[in-house]
Amino acid sequence: VLLVAMLLVFVVVSVLGTGIPTTAAYVIAVTVGAAAMGNLFAPGGERGLYRSRNGGASWERVLFVNDSTGAVDVVVNPANPATVFAATWERRRTAFYRRVWGPGSGIWRSTDGGDSWMRLSGGLPTGSRVGRIALSIAPSQPTWVHAQIMDSTGAGLGFYRSTDSGATWSRRDASGFTGAFGGFGWYFGTTVAHPTTPTTLWALGVNLRRSTDGGVTWAAVGGMHVDLHDLWVDPVNPQRMVAGNDGGFYASTNGGTSWTHSTELPITQFYAGDVDQNNANHVIGGTQDNSTPRTLGGLKNWSILFSGDGFYSLIDPADPSILFAESQYGSGGNGPYRSTDAGATFAPGVGISPSDVFNWSAPYAFAPGNSQLMAFGSHRVYLSTNQGATWEPISGDLSGGHYVGPGALASGTVTTLAIAATDPNTLYAGTDDGRVWVTRDRGGAWTNISAGLPLRWVTRVAVDPGDAREAYVTLSGYREDVGLAHVFHTTDAGASWTDISSNLPDVPVNDIVVDAADPARLYVATDVGVYATLDRGGAWFPPGGGLPVQPIVDLALQAAERTLVAFTHGRSAWKLDLTGLVVGAPAPGGGPALRLAVAPNPARGQATVVLELPAPARVALAVFDAQGRRVADLGERAWPAGHHRVSWDGRGPTGEPLSAGVYYARAATDGAVIVKPIQRLR
Repeated sequence: VLLVAMLLVFVVVSVLGTGIPTTAAYVIAVTVGAAAMGNLFAPGGERGLYRSRNGGASWERVLFVNDSTGAVDVVVNPANPATVFAATWERRRTAFYRRVWGPGSGIWRSTDGGDSWMRLSGGLPTGSRVGRIALSIAPSQPTWVHAQIMDSTGAGLGFYRSTDSGATWSRRDASGFTGAFGGFGWYFGTTVAHPTTPTTLWALGVNLRRSTDGGVTWAAVGGMHVDLHDLWVDPVNPQRMVAGNDGGFYASTNGGTSWTHSTELPITQFYAGDVDQNNANHVIGGTQDNSTPRTLGGLKNWSILFSGDGFYSLIDPADPSILFAESQYGSGGNGPYRSTDAGATFAPGVGISPSDVFNWSAPYAFAPGNSQLMAFGSHRVYLSTNQGATWEPISGDLSGGHYVGPGALASGTVTTLAIAATDPNTLYAGTDDGRVWVTRDRGGAWTNISAGLPLRWVTRVAVDPGDAREAYVTLSGYREDVGLAHVFHTTDAGASWTDISSNLPDVPVNDIVVDAADPARLYVATDVGVYATLDRGGAWFPPGGGLPVQPIVDLALQAAERTLVAFTHGRSAWKLDLTGLVVGAPAPGGGPALRLAVAPNPARGQATVVLELPAPARVALAVFDAQGRRVADLGERAWPAGHHRVSWDGRGPTGEPLSAGVYYARAATDGAVIVKPIQRLR
C-alpha cells in the first residue's frame, strides 16, 4: 500500500494539432506525483516518489534513495512545471524503536518533469541528524523555494530558503521557529508560502507560526487547536484559509486573525470507549489529542470530561454517575482517575508507583458484576477492592523486559486485562511483547500461558461469562508488518489454544467481546471493520451495514438494549442494533475437502483467489456481496489436485467497479462449501 504524503497535479495540457477547430478533439494529459513513505514498520516496499502520466491509471517510481527512506513532500514550480522538488525522509520503526532521521533525508530537484534527479546541497544541512523536511514554493516568486527542516531531537533544525531554484540555500530563521515543534518535529510536515506576497510564510508545528519577513522572525497564530498538519490559502482571496489539525477542520475569512471550528465532521480518533449499561445513548471514549468526551445522545452532544489524550474510559454499570478516565502512560503514572459526580471532577487513586513502565494506553477493567473490584496494568498488575480509591500490586513484571534505544517508546507493558465473571480470583493479562498470563488465586501465582500463541502484541483478553477457564485472546502483527488475523480460544485456562480466526480478513484484530446472552456469539474489532460469529469462530461475517472501512480499536456491548458500539480510529463511534442481526454471507458447508485463500486481503485492485484441493474435484468459484448476492462468477470446472489461482478484478456482473466493502469468495463442490471474505478498499 502506498502511504501517500502528498498528491500534486503538476503538468498538464498537451493539445493534438496546431490549432483547435470548433469540432477538434484534443487530449489533456495529467501528470501526477505521489510522495510515498512506504510501510511504517518494515523497510523496503513502495517508498520514494512515484509518477503517473495517465491520471493515475499506472505508476512508475522515479526517485528512490534506500530501503529506509521514503519521499515525504513534492512541490512544482508553477512557472516551469518541468522543475520539481522532492523531500526524502529516512525513518525506521519497530514496535519498540523509532528513528526519524538519517543521511537519506534530503532535498532533490528534477528539471525534466521527474525523469532524472539531483540531490541539492549548496548550504543545506547534511548528515545523520537531518529529519523530516517540508517544502513550499512562493507562487508569486517561483524561483524561491523554502524548506522547513527537523533534526534528530525532534526540534526545528532551521528554516531555509533558496532564491535560485535550489542551487544555493541560506538559513533564515533568527527567532520563533526552532521551538515550534514540541520535541516531536517528525509529526509535522507542512510549510506554506503566501500566494501573492513571497515574504509571508507559514510553518506548521504544535501551533501555526507566521513570518512576514521571509522566514527570519516567527510569531504564533492562535485561535485553533494545536498540532497543525495542513493549511490551504485561497490563491484568489488570501484572507480565506482552511487548516487541518489534531482538533479537526478550521476556517478563517480574515487571514488567520480568527478561526471557525467545524463540528459537523465525524472524524474523531478513538483509542477506547464504553457505553452506559443503563442507557445506550450515553457513550464515553478516550480520543487522540481530544481528551475524554462523552455524549448523552446524538452526534453533536459531546462534552469534554477529562483532559489530555484520552484512552481507556469506563462507566460504572451499577451507578452511571461514577466514571473513569485516563491520559497517556497511565495518566503520567497516577493510573485511572475516578469521578463520582458524573464527570464534574476527577481524582486519582493511590498506590500506583509512578516509576513503573506504562503503556501509551494503559488498561484497566471492572470485575463483571462487581465494579468495586478493578484491575490496572503497568508492567505489572494492580488490584483495587474499593473501586480505584487505593491500589495494590498483585504481580511482578509480566513482560520479557524493557527496551532502551534511540527514540525508544515505552515497552514491556501490560496491554489488556480481564477478570472472570464466575470467579473474581481469576484474572488474565496480556503484554505488548506477546505474553499472556493467568492467575487463579488473585495474584498469588501467575502462569505464563503463551505457549501455542504467535509472538505478537496482545490486543485483548476476554473471559467467557459462564466459565473462568474459557477465554479468548486477540493479537496484532501490525507493528511487525504482519497482516494476519489472530483470534484464539482456550477452554482450559490457557493450557491449550485453538485458532478460531477461520475466515476473517487478513488484518490485525484489536478487540473481542463475548455476548453474555449467547456465549457462542462473539464480536471482534479489526483494522477493516467489525465481524461477528455465531459459533465461536467457526465462521465470521460483518454484522449490519454502513460502517466505514476503518480500523476499529474497541467495542462495547450494551446488554439490555442489545446495542454494540464500535470505536474507530478516525471515523468517530458507531452503534449497531443487534436485535435484527442478520448473517450476510453464505455459510460454510460441511467438509474439509478444500481450502481457500485470498491475496492481497484487503485489496484495492485485483485479488487472487487461491484454491487448494487434496484430490481432483469439480469446483464452482464465485464472489458474493454482504447481502448474499452473486456479483462475479469465477468459473466452474474440474480441477486436478493441488494449488490453483484465479484472479478477480473487483468488478461486478456488468463490468462495473464495485464499491469498497466486504465481499465473499465462495468455492463449492460436492460435499463441501468454503467461504473467505475479501475486504475491498477504495
